[in-house]
Amino acid sequence: SDASATPAARRVEGPGGAAVVAVSANGRVLAAAGADGGLRLWTLAGGDDPAVTKAGAVSGAEGKALRTVALNPEGTVMVAAGAGGVLYGWDLRTPEHPRRLPQAPLSKASILGLTFSGDGRTLAVATGDGRVILYDVRPGGGNATLTAIGRPLAGTFRGSPVRAVALSPDGRTLAAAADTGRTQLWSLADRARPRPVAAQPPTGAVTSLTFSPDGRRVAAGSKDQVAYVWQVARPGTAPLRFEGAESPVSAVAFSPDGARLAVGGADGRLRVHAVTARTAARALTHAGPVTSAVYLRDGRTLVTGSADGVVRLWPVPGPGAPGAPASRICALAGAPLHRQEPERHLPDVPYVTPCRS
Repeated sequence: SDASATPAARRVEGPGGAAVVAVSANGRVLAAAGADGGLRLWTLAGGDDPAVTKAGAVSGAEGKALRTVALNPEGTVMVAAGAGGVLYGWDLRTPEHPRRLPQAPLSKASILGLTFSGDGRTLAVATGDGRVILYDVRPGGGNATLTAIGRPLAGTFRGSPVRAVALSPDGRTLAAAADTGRTQLWSLADRARPRPVAAQPPTGAVTSLTFSPDGRRVAAGSKDQVAYVWQVARPGTAPLRFEGAESPVSAVAFSPDGARLAVGGADGRLRVHAVTARTAARALTHAGPVTSAVYLRDGRTLVTGSADGVVRLWPVPGPGAPGAPASRICALAGAPLHRQEPERHLPDVPYVTPCRS
């Protein structure tokens, strides 16, 4: 475990170089991709302290530096990509024996982001030359198949690298953001004809995006050291700002109940904020920049990837964590929000009474 961090993390050796992580929505499969082109795969079992078992060897990325990895909700399809603009895929219906899918050359530029929709039918791919490409995903009787949908989306990015992409849980809304700092939303009611619905004003260059579990909010991590949360239905409303990072924000993740937001930074620190009170627990410390973060579905474990190549499983530390002593959390938390502010920005989220002084 990490002696410098409170609480202690379980460490799993990832692939070589910086590691990015993904967990299937059913909580059964954990994947990590590395800057050396390596991939690791594990199966998860159990509740608060899940057993982590190494699955079959994954090969086929041909030594290309990987920057992103994603799993479909059932953990039966994995995709990874990075330098070289090639999308690699594997059928994982038998995790002990992953099967390669036909690789798809997509772009001369790197692929910077991958995400599946909550129903697993859609895969969104973000590229370094300012495009978002959608794929239809079918498990199939043999190997899974990935088929491009329509034309690539360019939004208002003007060729700027798209570093973050997210799909709402119901698969009907797409969010993507580029170095311009602008976050573009599209309606995917008709996936073959995505319709732009909103563009958030520029912040700093956006590094990471995620939807809340109910699909009503979008969180964005930015190089300006702030994480922002918007309401999808009210794009003109000023976002909530989650500050406290001392470096560019590199990862954001909502808890399964939407009440907490994990914010990781390039300084190796990750803080868990209470969304309504905007308080944060003590930082979880990594030996390198945080590359990615995702909660397991019970909300009691947070999985992170880091530039030091280590995958960490943390017991949830922060505000509102199941079983966390209130007095300890309040001692660590900063000044809370007044009730009016979260109710104005997040009317759909029940207000949590902050710590009293």
